[in-house]
Amino acid sequence: MQILNELLSLRGKLIGYIDNIYLKSPSGQVDDHLSDLQALVCKQANWNMTISLSK
Repeated sequence: MQILNELLSLRGKLIGYIDNIYLKSPSGQVDDHLSDLQALVCKQANWNMTISLSK
């Protein structure tokens, strides 16, 4: 019953998790592509989010 109550409390809230997106970038342009991707995701988001990008 507690799980059901917790799920109902999340109604109207979007919870998402994206893991392991692999991008192929030409050598020497990885940092630029990561920066562009982070900017794109942040512009599309209308909520608080944490983005962790690494190479």
